[in-house]
Amino acid sequence: MSKPENVLIIGAGVDCTTGIDLPPANRLLPEIAQFLEKDGREFERKLRAALPGLRFTFKRFIKSSIDDLSKKDIAELRTLVIKVQQVINTIVDEADPIKKQGKLITLLFERLVTIQQASQLDEEIIELIKEVFGNKADDVDVTDSVIDFHKVTLSDTFKNVMRMTLQQSLGSDTNAVADALGGDMLDIEQLLVQKFLGFYNEHDADIKNYLYISWCFWAFLVYRQRKILDTFKGNDVPFYSTIPEGTKAISLNYTIFLEKKVGEEHAIYFHGDLRKYVRMDTRDLTTIERFDERDILEILEEEVIPNINLEPVEGQDQKHVIPALVPPLRLKPILSRSYIELWHRADYWIGHADKIVLVGYSLSTSDEHFNDILRAHRGKKFDIVGPGVLSVAFQKRCEKVFGIAPGSWSKTKVQEHDALKFDGVRLIKANADAVNLSELFSA
Repeated sequence: MSKPENVLIIGAGVDCTTGIDLPPANRLLPEIAQFLEKDGREFERKLRAALPGLRFTFKRFIKSSIDDLSKKDIAELRTLVIKVQQVINTIVDEADPIKKQGKLITLLFERLVTIQQASQLDEEIIELIKEVFGNKADDVDVTDSVIDFHKVTLSDTFKNVMRMTLQQSLGSDTNAVADALGGDMLDIEQLLVQKFLGFYNEHDADIKNYLYISWCFWAFLVYRQRKILDTFKGNDVPFYSTIPEGTKAISLNYTIFLEKKVGEEHAIYFHGDLRKYVRMDTRDLTTIERFDERDILEILEEEVIPNINLEPVEGQDQKHVIPALVPPLRLKPILSRSYIELWHRADYWIGHADKIVLVGYSLSTSDEHFNDILRAHRGKKFDIVGPGVLSVAFQKRCEKVFGIAPGSWSKTKVQEHDALKFDGVRLIKANADAVNLSELFSA
């Protein structure tokens, strides 16, 4: 294996570049829902028909998400309040209906937080329990609260306000407040995590849900990918067209744009790609034949549905195939042996690189397996590009991966962009398509 001089690593932020415009994580589920209502309607109908007894719908998911609000702890509820508050703080006009909606949401959540806080046992109550009951006080759970919030029912008023706001985030009349709330409560990555566990505990309902959600996700991405390729012929896709010739690149995305630019031998799809699927009982990784020539309905009918068997006859077990997209679990499952080989190859590339440039990658804790590879190669030269990389939150993530404390960075400029630098690591505040990759690799 030849030694690459430079390695490019791209994350989800790259596919949000203007011109590509794939949705960020907090808009994925809403846009998938809209796709299924329009261009993906027939795909959804045929997929649902192949999963007898499937009960999952996005409307039902909204209802369950609202019902689960009372079960969230105070820290989770406060996070929701902060996200909505950040949105309404950007709106100057007090009469703006979106700002008023945000205020309504914030006040309702603050009431819920207040009730939870007031219900907790404070130190005075805990000490009195110990004094009054002595040794028998061990039978009392002092971490409990006066009210069991797992059994609390939210009012119809609260539920209706949440329901209407979340439905806005799923529809075309969305706004920033609906996106802020929906992005957290309607997180498709967390949804996939929950349902994927069905393959381990053999829970049929969760398996069906995962098959439905993951193949709808796949269909949405394939549909959008093809529209983008139709718009930008050849290698003119934004950002990707600027990758220097000969660059070896690792993608944490699923789209085919990278390979079309750098070639198969120079691209690693760390989390899988849209052209393959995995049979879960045998872990066989299969490439979809003539992927570029067949529409998503044909692939569904000829490759997917025939390989799903949920009602086995005597002598046959259940059979499932899922898109070869590694779920966003913090502890990544090995869908196929092929991934072990891919991940080893990625580690080799990074370990033998002179310079590594990361673009649009957030160092998310759900990608700790990849972060571990970066940790193993501390001391190398890294440039990390993204619009939010100078934030304190991102610096804290850098500390966990690169061991650089937030107060250690020095301010600088890179290609006229604000940046921070420590030793061989630079954080560059810029969108993916706003930097010159050739210059970064030569610096």
